[in-house]
Amino acid sequence: MIEVAGRKNMGTERPTKRRQRNQRQQLATAYHEAGHAVVAVLLGVGLRKRGVSIIPDVEDDTAGRVHTRSSLRGNPEYDNSRRIRFNAEDRVVVKLAGIEAQRRFNPRSVRNYHGSSDFRTAIDLLCYFVGSDAELNAYVRLLRLRARQTVQQFWVDIEAVAAALMEKKRLSGPEVKAIIQRWPKDQKCKLLSASDAKT
Repeated sequence: MIEVAGRKNMGTERPTKRRQRNQRQQLATAYHEAGHAVVAVLLGVGLRKRGVSIIPDVEDDTAGRVHTRSSLRGNPEYDNSRRIRFNAEDRVVVKLAGIEAQRRFNPRSVRNYHGSSDFRTAIDLLCYFVGSDAELNAYVRLLRLRARQTVQQFWVDIEAVAAALMEKKRLSGPEVKAIIQRWPKDQKCKLLSASDAKT
């Protein structure tokens, strides 16, 4: 999810410049949401039928949204098993992949409020599995690196989904999966997700 808080009043801008600015912002949003969506599919978190959108939501003050499948398969408050932890790590990587994709596309498009709700959700989830702030900070750095590497590995998919979002504004879960599956498997790096690593 990418927040749009902090917009400046653009009423005095010329219409052409305003359109160009809006298009650049929407393209950055498309890459942000595509990062979430592609990584969710590839890590097995999955997307709901509603999939991903770059249609602004005025009530939520967001420029786009990804609808992933149901939350953790268990409650980390009562179950700190490896299965729950690995599942949580995958979901955190999905959360962090949005801002990493946006930053890879155009670092200058990133604002300090972009991805803030994703980061807060990631922190809240990881707090169940750590014993100190130092451990939490290290955990976040590790998963942020994993998100960055995942985005890099599957950049061709993210670009394809972002382009489709710019054209259609909304993609269903099956549509995103179909775009990813267009590319031959031998052209992709195999990603070892946290869920796979448990064996």
